[in-house]
Amino acid sequence: MIVFKLWHFALRLLHGKSKRLLTSVLGAVFGVTLVVSMISLYINMNHSMDKQLMEEYGPVDLMVGYRDQEKRFNPDQIEMLRNISGIRAIGSTITNLDLYYHDSRPETARMLFIAVDNSPLTLSHYRIKQPIQPGDAVISASLASRLGVREGQSVKIPLPQQESKSYRIAQIIKDISHEARSEYVYLSISEVNRIYGSEIIANPVLVDLMPGANKEQIIDEIHYLITTDLDIEPMSGLDKQKENIRNLKWLSGLFGGLAFLTAGMFVLSNFLLSIRERYRDLAMLRAIGSSPRQLFFLIWTEAFLIGIISSALGSALGIISSSSLYGVANSWVGLNSYKFIIPWRAIIIATVAGWGYIMTIAAFPAWRASRIPPVVLVREASLNVHVSRRRLFAIPLWVGIPGLLILVFTQLSREGSDSSAYPLLSLTGGLLLVFGLFLGIGSWMSAISRLLEPVVKALISTSAAVSVRNIRSERRQSVVTVAVLAMAPLLFFSISVFLGSLQSGITDNLKKSFITDWRITHALGPGSDMRKEIGGKVENLQAADKVIPVSYVEIARLKDFDFTHADSAWSSAGRKEDPLYSLPQRELFSYKLVNLQDLVDLGKLPAAAGDMSSQIYISKTYAERLGIQAGERLTVTRNNRSTVLTVAAVVDQLPLIPDDSPNFVLGDWKQTVLIQPNDDQKGLTLESLMVHAKPGQSAALGEQLKAQFSANSFLRVSDLNSELKDLKRSMLQRIVLLYAVTAVVWVIGLLGGMTTLSANLLAKKREYAILRAISITPRQLTLIVLTQCILFCVISFTFGAGGGLMLSYSFTSALDANYTVNLTEILWMVLGAAVCFSITLLQPWLFSRGLGKESVTRALVNE
Repeated sequence: MIVFKLWHFALRLLHGKSKRLLTSVLGAVFGVTLVVSMISLYINMNHSMDKQLMEEYGPVDLMVGYRDQEKRFNPDQIEMLRNISGIRAIGSTITNLDLYYHDSRPETARMLFIAVDNSPLTLSHYRIKQPIQPGDAVISASLASRLGVREGQSVKIPLPQQESKSYRIAQIIKDISHEARSEYVYLSISEVNRIYGSEIIANPVLVDLMPGANKEQIIDEIHYLITTDLDIEPMSGLDKQKENIRNLKWLSGLFGGLAFLTAGMFVLSNFLLSIRERYRDLAMLRAIGSSPRQLFFLIWTEAFLIGIISSALGSALGIISSSSLYGVANSWVGLNSYKFIIPWRAIIIATVAGWGYIMTIAAFPAWRASRIPPVVLVREASLNVHVSRRRLFAIPLWVGIPGLLILVFTQLSREGSDSSAYPLLSLTGGLLLVFGLFLGIGSWMSAISRLLEPVVKALISTSAAVSVRNIRSERRQSVVTVAVLAMAPLLFFSISVFLGSLQSGITDNLKKSFITDWRITHALGPGSDMRKEIGGKVENLQAADKVIPVSYVEIARLKDFDFTHADSAWSSAGRKEDPLYSLPQRELFSYKLVNLQDLVDLGKLPAAAGDMSSQIYISKTYAERLGIQAGERLTVTRNNRSTVLTVAAVVDQLPLIPDDSPNFVLGDWKQTVLIQPNDDQKGLTLESLMVHAKPGQSAALGEQLKAQFSANSFLRVSDLNSELKDLKRSMLQRIVLLYAVTAVVWVIGLLGGMTTLSANLLAKKREYAILRAISITPRQLTLIVLTQCILFCVISFTFGAGGGLMLSYSFTSALDANYTVNLTEILWMVLGAAVCFSITLLQPWLFSRGLGKESVTRALVNE
């Protein structure tokens, strides 16, 4: 019975404070909406990517075959592949039929011929609806358009080294937009073997793995059971889209967590203000027999109702907003849109988590309410909880100063060291520093107000200085609201400056990596089979001038090197054994292989006399660590083979090497020791193939390269401008998401600011009436109120911006990147803050106007 009465009483209290209920619900609703919309958007975009991958590639997980056109599968190998545990199904294909039967005729040069075994896996992979019968063919839409044929009609198709043959078109397949070569002809393997009179089993074989199968383990087993000569490529696509969705996932987690935190702080602020205003009423309840437990339950009941309403509304708004943005987001990242699905399980979890978070946050003010004494004689005395000022000021110092010391130590000791502990130290130092800053908001506000009081008195008026004293007296009640208002600039400055610094560093490295007009890379990265020999195909292109193969980073060892002249600190730290190579770290160095003479001809390296195969170029940082100069000789070893190399020159920054990679040298492909592969390598893999065009033929070279490698969807041909555009687009997606989340956090903060300011002004209504009685004019009263509110907003923005810059510095320091501040973005943020704070000032301005028109006697009576 008592429980129902408390429920009824809680509802009446909420009804009496309907405006505060509305702001509390709105603040929580915005937080829940943001989290639910991001979760729903991520799940749907991930679903779209899976469906698009299934449409374009089918259920194929691996493509197993030989790059060498002379090698092909035999029946025994296919049977062994079929029996490997973890493989659900296989399908045989013959791709690039023109490689086996080369034909230089123009009519076949544009076409790609593929033979299939009509297995369900193969048909699904190539999006073929029915098995291809003898005399039938399946072609792509672009080829059908060129031939002017429709499904069911017959047309003559030229085959490699064969006369044109008439085929009925069984199906026309839609072109895949990302494929450069789009004129496809699909025939059955039996038809191909009949035409050419030979038994071609398959190359490659498509593999579908069982759910949960370990892909890497199965790849190793295929190599072990069949042959290591097989090239195995995991089927993947939509790499940029996958990266964007991965980024959306962690950004959603970060931003959603911050929005939840901000909404929780806002709800906490509202409850604390509510208890402050109802302090005497709650004390009266205690005096007439209410227990502390009942008061706790009363406040918690209010939180329960606010949590239920805000979670339900936030989830509904989140579903609506994510469904509205779904098509736009997919289009932006290059995905096809499908039917929007509502992820009920994830949304229910998020809704329950939001409700539970609000209930947890409300536990503290409920506990505060339960500890109110039964008798309150003087309101002001009851509201003041005396805590030592030294103690309050000491807490943030105990947290912030260690953070500052950690950051300083990291910066001073990081130079010349490659320890992996420094990124963690930078993050820890930055977080402690910002946490200490926010813990000390009350103390900082007191100190700042003391400094501002004479300034306001001199620049504005003596009466306006009252507002500064009000801030100092009300700082404890305003701490949470200042923190809520500071969250938006904290979020924006920390993430935007970090992303700007990251973009600047990536841009610089991109410009350094593009030493030629064009670059060819492989989608599989270090796991690819792109070797130095690919350069031979490019050298014959008409517009190509220089072709420079660039290896991935390899490791070699300094043999019998005298470290007595090396940097002592670096040498001492380098005595530690490398866990991978079981050798002292100082004896190991990284290198890339290039055509050194070509880089000299392009002006990227200083000229050197002699045979380049016995020379290396070394970075200045590494030379200083070793204590060597140009002309000295080093004995290096790799795979138990040694050679002596001469330092051709010491270079401030080696081309093709990132700034944060100090222990590096560049060697030449003609060097017989450095070119040796490790035991687990078939040969050194290329990181890229740099291609320099003849004068005035850069565009022509790009077209020739794309045409040359159009059949290999894993090879990517790019130039610097396209890479920079992709980078800018990728960063823009993150910045736009940041702006959207910052706007939501601003709204939550503004609601909290308006509520807190209103409560503070109402609490001081009697004092303002007394000021009116001693000849303060309505205009001066408005000036006092607005000055107090403006200072309140400026202090909040300063805390947020300062904390954001500190945090962004620790982020960039953790990545050892250059700290870059975009003044344009900061200016826009300041302008946005000015607009938001102007909205916040609207309610205090109306309050001061109303108070100025109200008679002093009435104001004192109503107080």
